[in-house]
Amino acid sequence: MRGFCAAEQRRRSGGAGTGTELHRQILEASLPLVTELGWSVEALAAGAESLGLPDVAHGMFPHGGVELVHHFYAACNIQLVAEMAERRDNEQTSDSPAPLGTQAFIRWAVERRLRMVAPYLARWPEALALLRT
Repeated sequence: MRGFCAAEQRRRSGGAGTGTELHRQILEASLPLVTELGWSVEALAAGAESLGLPDVAHGMFPHGGVELVHHFYAACNIQLVAEMAERRDNEQTSDSPAPLGTQAFIRWAVERRLRMVAPYLARWPEALALLRT
């Protein structure tokens, strides 16, 4: 779905106890089901059911599985930024080994980001196809 971006997903994922928090919870509960059910409405329905919600809760996601892909993408990017900052902070302590150079740091970050996709590798072409629609 064009126009639905990571910023929109972040906007939707804030606020404990709100509808957006429920969205986030369903999306998070759905991710482990992607390997079996794909980036699909079925995964969203099963994720909702795993939280004790009716399977029709997938209707909260009018764009279907693409919203699950965007959530995963945004969550991975947020996690990577946090890991990069933590790594840099740890490297700046006096008792740590020499910090990575820029090229090595970028290599580490790219490798780390790619590893986040590894559990979904068999279904990744499906995710990419959804992003093109």
